[in-house]
Amino acid sequence: MGLPQSGIFALGTSAHSVVELELLEPGAAGSCLAAIARFAIELNTTSGLNLVVGIRPSLFMRITDIPVMAEDFSAPIEGAEEFSMPATQSDIWLWFAAGSQDRAFDCARAALTPVGGAVRIVRATTGWTYQGNRDLTGFIDGTENPPVAEANEVALIGEPPRLAGSSIALVQRWRHDLDAFSSLSTPEQEQVFGRTKPDSVEFDDDRMPAEAHVARTSLKVGGEALAIYRRSVPFGDAANHGLLFIAFTHDQGRLALMLASMAGKTDGVRDALTRFSTPESGAYYFVPSFELLEELSSAG
Repeated sequence: MGLPQSGIFALGTSAHSVVELELLEPGAAGSCLAAIARFAIELNTTSGLNLVVGIRPSLFMRITDIPVMAEDFSAPIEGAEEFSMPATQSDIWLWFAAGSQDRAFDCARAALTPVGGAVRIVRATTGWTYQGNRDLTGFIDGTENPPVAEANEVALIGEPPRLAGSSIALVQRWRHDLDAFSSLSTPEQEQVFGRTKPDSVEFDDDRMPAEAHVARTSLKVGGEALAIYRRSVPFGDAANHGLLFIAFTHDQGRLALMLASMAGKTDGVRDALTRFSTPESGAYYFVPSFELLEELSSAG
C-alpha cells in the first residue's frame, strides 16, 4: 500500500488551523498545488507539526487525469422538516495540527506564502482540544472509530494500486447552540446522542431512539458496519463555536449515506443533534498519498 499523509493518523496535537482555498487563476492550478505539495513533503513532523492536504476531486482529476472514485460536494442535502446541509465545495483544504496554536498559525502562514495571490481563503477555522477528547457538548467524540489495527483499512484506499494510501475526506463545520443544549437535563442530552455522557456507553437497541445521533450515523448495509475514521476538532470562541467534523474513508458512498441519514432524507427521521447544531459548510476532498503528493510537487 502507498504511504498515507501522516497527519491523518497523528493524534495528540492540541492546536489546529484549517483553511479552505479557492483558486483565483485556474491556469495556475498545477503550479499552486505543486508549491503546496512541496511544502507538505518537506515539513519536518518531528517538530510536532502535521499537515494534511486535500484537493477538490474534480480538480485533482483535471490536473492528473487519474480517476479518484470521488465526487465534489456539489449540491445541498435536503432532508426532513426543511432541514438542509449546505454545499460549500472549495478547491484546496489544508489542515495544520501542532502542539501549540502559535506553531499551527506560523505553519499555515508559511504554507500560503508561496501561492500568494493565486488563491483566496474561503474559510479559516481555528480548532483546539476540549477536555481531552470531548465535543463542546461534553460528550466524548470519536467513540465509533475503528481500532488502531483496522484504521488504515477504513480510512485508506487500497485499490487500485495507483491510489493506494490515499483517502477521501468529508469536512463540515457545525455551529452548536450550547445554550439550548445545556438547557436539557443530562438524561435528555443522552437521548439526543444515544449514549451516556460520562463514559460514552451506547444504548441498547430497545432503548435507542430512532432519531438519536448514534442511530442515524452508525449505519450497516447487509449486516456490515459502514465504519469511517473521525478526526473532528472543536472550534470557535465564546460567541460562535461548534465542531469541525473531519472524517476519512476509502469509500465516499458511506459518507454520503451517513449525511442522508442524518438529514432524514432516507426515511424522514432527522438526527436529533441537528436541532442543536447547524451545518455551515460541506465539502469533500481527495487526500492524495505521499507518493501522489511527490508527483504533484514536481508537476507544476
